[in-house]
Amino acid sequence: MSKKKKLKADLILEVAQLQERVAELETADAEQKQALEPLHESECRFKAIFTDAAIGIDIVDAEGSPILANRALLEMLGYSEDELRSMVFADYTHPDDIEESLRLVKEVQEGKRDHFRMEKRYIRKDGAVVWGHTSVSGLRDAKGNFQYFIAMVDDITERKQAEQEFEEIFNLSPDMVGVFTTEGELLKVNPAWEKILGYKQNELLDSGWAGLVHPDDVEETNKEVEKQLAGSSVVNFVNRYKCKDGSYKTLEWQATYAKEGTVHATARDVTKHRKRDEKLRESEEKYRQLVDLAQKGIWVIDKDSLTTFVNPSMEKMLGYSYEEMVGKHLFSFMDERGVEISTHNVERRKQGITEQHDFEFLRKDGTRIIVTMETAPIVDDEGNYAGSIAGMIDITKRKQVEEALQNAAQQWEITFDSVSDGLMVLDTEQRIIRTNQAMVELFPEHTETMIGKYCFEVVHGTQKPIEDCPILRMQRSLKRESMDLYLDDRVLEVIVDPILDESGDLTGAVHSIRDITERKHAEDTLRKNQYYLTKAQEIGIIGTWELDIQENILMWTDENYKIFGVPPGTEMNYELFFNCVHPDDRDYVHEKWSAGLNNEPYDIEHRLIVNDEVKWVREKAEIEFDTEGNPAVAIGFTQDITERKNAEQEKDNLLKQVQVANARLQTLSRA
Repeated sequence: MSKKKKLKADLILEVAQLQERVAELETADAEQKQALEPLHESECRFKAIFTDAAIGIDIVDAEGSPILANRALLEMLGYSEDELRSMVFADYTHPDDIEESLRLVKEVQEGKRDHFRMEKRYIRKDGAVVWGHTSVSGLRDAKGNFQYFIAMVDDITERKQAEQEFEEIFNLSPDMVGVFTTEGELLKVNPAWEKILGYKQNELLDSGWAGLVHPDDVEETNKEVEKQLAGSSVVNFVNRYKCKDGSYKTLEWQATYAKEGTVHATARDVTKHRKRDEKLRESEEKYRQLVDLAQKGIWVIDKDSLTTFVNPSMEKMLGYSYEEMVGKHLFSFMDERGVEISTHNVERRKQGITEQHDFEFLRKDGTRIIVTMETAPIVDDEGNYAGSIAGMIDITKRKQVEEALQNAAQQWEITFDSVSDGLMVLDTEQRIIRTNQAMVELFPEHTETMIGKYCFEVVHGTQKPIEDCPILRMQRSLKRESMDLYLDDRVLEVIVDPILDESGDLTGAVHSIRDITERKHAEDTLRKNQYYLTKAQEIGIIGTWELDIQENILMWTDENYKIFGVPPGTEMNYELFFNCVHPDDRDYVHEKWSAGLNNEPYDIEHRLIVNDEVKWVREKAEIEFDTEGNPAVAIGFTQDITERKNAEQEKDNLLKQVQVANARLQTLSRA
């Protein structure tokens, strides 16, 4: 037998063995069949995802020619599938990106790297330029020989345009905008820095920001940096920066929290505003002192009861100006009853009597104002009556409150009888003093005989308090006590509140009863549903989670803790979750999460490192936004898909071996 025939026979034997292995897998027991069904479904989903994926995907041979491309890539580039197959990838790569693309592709082919990512430009069929975030991986056969590339291209043209627009805004902003490190470096600054501080851009980038802070502001500035490192943003923080000419500018800062030691910040020059504010504060302080000295309305009359002086507070009380009041008779500001009382009071001032009393005046708008006033006589050098001075405080609102309290007491009587909960007022011996209509309806058999009875006679039908009676507990604690009372087929919520006198001694109690039968039934149903949900999550290896995005608080169910290998109850946040992600998948996860925060779908599969082992999970989340459009809360689930992924890998390996063997067999057959 020739060497070629022997090799062909070996290949035929190898194919037969592989086919026999596949047949064994297909005829495995029921448990293996059940395990293969998800693999088949996964393969179908992969084909559907490849065809309908939102990002472009193509498979390229070793010479750079596309073998297969999905709809998204064809639409992105504007070519038909046949047109694309007749090209090499360099034909539709932007000239400025070809050299770097070829270098990276060569490194993958030569085994220097498994994959690469880059942002590059593509030339559409119509000549337009589109930007793509391109991820390329090399696929090899079982012996490590290179086979082909798989490339995924995400259209980021809009993002690139937005970055360009941002750069324009960055450069045109009148405020200082920059990217900092918490170690004192400046990574990027806009032209406003030079305009405000006088330094050239290269001078700022070389020197950093730490040396610019005023010595007296260093400590507070460092505290703000520590807050940023702890995850807090900076809002309206003010410090001083040194200018190139040696002067200082006062700046008001807004900045993000420190992410991997980097901070984005803006600063507004508020030097002039601060000086103006200081002057305003000085002026306000002086004015405040004057106001403090004249909190009361002050009114002075002469011996004929003509007004000689009022202060601003008095003007405000009555609604008149100083000019309108001075020279007018005291009686001009009251009704007939007030004139009668005031005439008597003026006579008492003439007798040298000082006193305090309440009085009612008429305001300019016709409304009435009630004041409490302290009045004293004014005498001349000879001791003769020369007039009076009064200090007044507006107590109109207080009087209105007192009246409202009286009305409230009346309303309480009405409310007591109309409230839907059963109410009883008890004395210190648990006798019923008063009940409302709802209590009578709860215990209709005692309609005529409830008052004067002990509450336990009415509620429990006993001759003494029941065990664990909330009234007895309240008498000991002098605080609200409660219990759920199961009475026949009803569940009643019993609450007892103490009535205390001014000395804190118990004088009685308010006893309320509410029928909560329906609520209890609902709570029982909820507990059952929660139990079923927990069991379903355990069976399906599915955990749920909720992230408060703005507070960075992550809450997991027990099953989620189990999937991640984290002790239940451990406090979590996004960063701690991110640390569990496989290092090779972190860029992908972060990219997808960032996209989700921009209202894009978040449904991904990635790996975890759990107790030094690799797990595969699927994560899906819905993100809610606040009224201003900012991401607020994310609610999602995590599913352990490790077994599925391992099965897929085993199947892929077998299929690749079959494909390689068939290819070799076909080569020998042609030979």
